[in-house]
Amino acid sequence: MNKTTTRLYRSGPRGYLYLRRAFIEDSQFPFDYDEEVDVKIEGKKLIVTKSKKK
Repeated sequence: MNKTTTRLYRSGPRGYLYLRRAFIEDSQFPFDYDEEVDVKIEGKKLIVTKSKKK
């Protein structure tokens, strides 16, 4: 599964994206649980990449 549809949720001062379990457990999913990621906005896209912080 390399594509999914989700919603943005709000809880107090935080926002969340819900990603289905099947999506994040797919072998092509590039992130591990508890891994830090960088998020940026480019035009109308949200870009998520592995964090370079160590």
